Amino acid sequence: MCIEIPVGIVSESDITVILVTYNSAHCLGGLVETLRPLKHVMVVDNASEDDIACSLSTQLPNASLIVNHRNLGLAPQTIAP
Repeated sequence: MCIEIPVGIVSESDITVILVTYNSAHCLGGLVETLRPLKHVMVVDNASEDDIACSLSTQLPNASLIVNHRNLGLAPQTIAP
């Protein structure tokens, strides 16, 4: 989904991005460059078997990382309190 926000209404510091991942380390390349300027990035990893936690900690050191020990799926991650 893409939402167009008029320039000047919202600054980068007002935006929080939450990524739910599963074996997605290979997808981080261009995404990291897009997320790096943002101040609030949270990644929820669903028991990936790739090195996404290590990749994120080096490429996005300011991101918050939650690592689940089993794959809980997308819906529980997006509606959790």
